[in-house]
Amino acid sequence: MAIIKCKMCGGALEINNNETVATCEYCSTQQTLPKLDDDRRANLYDRANHFRRNNEFDKAMGIYEQILNEDNTDAEAYWSLILCRYGIEYVEDPSSRKRIPTVNRAQFTSIFDDDNYKSALQYADGYQKSIYEEEAKAINEIQKGILAISSQEEPFDVFICYKETDSNGRRTPDSVLATDLYHQLVREGFKVFFSRITLEDKLGVAYEPYIFAALNSAKVMVVLGTKAEYFNAVWVKNEWSRFLSFMKTDRNKLLIPCYRDMDAYELPEIEGNIEFKDVRFKYEEGEPYVLDGVSFEVKEGEFVAVMGPSGCGKSTLLNILGLLDNPTNGVYTLNGEDVSKYTEAQRTNLRKGVIGFVFQSFNLIDELNVYENIELPLLYMGVPKEERKQRVEEAMKRMDMLCFILIMEEIIMAHLITMFQVN
Repeated sequence: MAIIKCKMCGGALEINNNETVATCEYCSTQQTLPKLDDDRRANLYDRANHFRRNNEFDKAMGIYEQILNEDNTDAEAYWSLILCRYGIEYVEDPSSRKRIPTVNRAQFTSIFDDDNYKSALQYADGYQKSIYEEEAKAINEIQKGILAISSQEEPFDVFICYKETDSNGRRTPDSVLATDLYHQLVREGFKVFFSRITLEDKLGVAYEPYIFAALNSAKVMVVLGTKAEYFNAVWVKNEWSRFLSFMKTDRNKLLIPCYRDMDAYELPEIEGNIEFKDVRFKYEEGEPYVLDGVSFEVKEGEFVAVMGPSGCGKSTLLNILGLLDNPTNGVYTLNGEDVSKYTEAQRTNLRKGVIGFVFQSFNLIDELNVYENIELPLLYMGVPKEERKQRVEEAMKRMDMLCFILIMEEIIMAHLITMFQVN
C-alpha cells in the first residue's frame, strides 16, 4: 500500500497497488492516480502537486516533465501538465461542498486539441479516461466563457504587474508606486491595466477574463518591485510569465522590469535560450585560440551587447552564435539543444528559421523593392506564396506598430526614470 497526497486538498490517500482511481476521505473528490512504482516517484508527485495547489504552475510543470522523461506512458503526468497549462485551481463549491476547477491561465487553444490531453487519454485506463474526459468538458466550458467575456474588452496599451499586499495584508510600496505610474500614463492618453483600479468594479466575479484580455492586448508590461520576494510572488510571476508566452508569438510586445531599493541580480531568472560553456575557437591547428574558455548565458527577453577592442574576438563570437561556425571545443546550447557539432547543412537549416542578423549597413538588394526584400528570406525557407504574402504584409504593418511602441516606450521610460533604476 502506498500513501500519496490528494491532488485537490492535500489530504493523505492510501492506495493499493495498481489502483488508478481513488476517492479522498477529506474532500470526497474522486480523482485519477499516477503510476507509483517507487517512493521516489510518489515524492516527486507530492512535490509537484504541492506547487500546483499553491498556483506555482511553472515549478510544478518542471517536475511533471521530469517524471515523463523517466516514463512517457504515465497518463497522470500528461494530465497534470494540462492542469498547469490552464492554471487549474480546485475550489470548494459552497452548495455541493465538492472541489470544482477554475481556470487561471486561459488559452486560445481548446483543451481537446492539446497534445498532452491526447496523450493522457492514450495511456489512461477506462476509469481514468472517463474522469479526464468529464473534467476536460468542465474546463472547456469555463474557458469558453472566459474567451467570450475577454473578446468584448477593449485593448490595453500597458499592463502594470506588481504585488498589491504583503504577507500581513498591508498595502505594499509597490502598489503605491504602481498607482503613481498608472495615473501618469493615463494622463498621457494610454489605456492601462492596473488591477487595483481596473478590477475594482469586478468584485464578486472571476478576474481571469479581464486579466487574459489585458495580457493578450497590452503591448508593454511594466513589472515593478521593491523586494525580490515581491517579484517572486506567485501571482506576479504568473502574470509576467504568461506575458512572456505571448511575446513568443508577438514580437511587438515589450516587458520592462523596474526595481528600487534592491540589486538587479535579485530579479527573477528567466529560462535561458543561449548558453556557452567553456567555448574555445581557433582557425587553424597550432594557432592560438581566438576565443579561450568563454562561458555565458543569455536569457529570453534580454538585450545583450558584446563590446571590446578590435581583434578581441567579437566577430568570431557572433559567427558561432549565428551558426556560421562551430566552436573548436566547448558546448553551445541553443533553445535547450546542443548545436556545437552540427554539420553545415544542419546549421543552415536551423539558422534560416531561428537566427536573425541586423547588419551595420542595410544590406538590401537594390534590384528588389521593399516588399521583395522582406519576402526573400521566406523564399529561401520554402514558404508557400500565399503565406509569404500574408507574412510580408503583417511585417509591414508591424513597422507601423513599432513606431507607436517606440513612442510609448519613450514616454513610459521618462516617467519611470525618476522612480526607479530601470533594467
